[in-house]
Amino acid sequence: MKTPLRFSDSREIDPKAVLALYRYADWSKDRTLEETQQVLSQSSLVFSLWEGPRLVAFGRVLTDFIFRAAVYDVIVHPDVQKQGVGRALIYKILTHPSLKKVPVFYLLTRDKRPFYEKLGFVTTEEEGYSSMIFVRKETKP
Repeated sequence: MKTPLRFSDSREIDPKAVLALYRYADWSKDRTLEETQQVLSQSSLVFSLWEGPRLVAFGRVLTDFIFRAAVYDVIVHPDVQKQGVGRALIYKILTHPSLKKVPVFYLLTRDKRPFYEKLGFVTTEEEGYSSMIFVRKETKP
């Protein structure tokens, strides 16, 4: 039986666990422990998904909590990709109580554009990067 995933929005996360996950992506594989510690301490919000004691997904947000938020470092362990883990992480970010009123989310991606488009982000191209934006649909009370 598969272990259910546990969500956390605590920044009290072992930087070594994040660094180990970073090793699976070209864009983050050369980060250092010191850089990872700083990323964790300087981000507005830190999000993680755990399978038992193992970190399987991570993302972070820089935001003013009112108008804009930028999503960074979304990474899913290769063992659990294509199983809805990345979708679950993005959902947790977009619906987090601290971010519920933020209307616009930004992110950059090199190769995951189709994934983010399925989640409602739209794309603009610039210098080899896909800049993506998510605009929250206004909900009527």
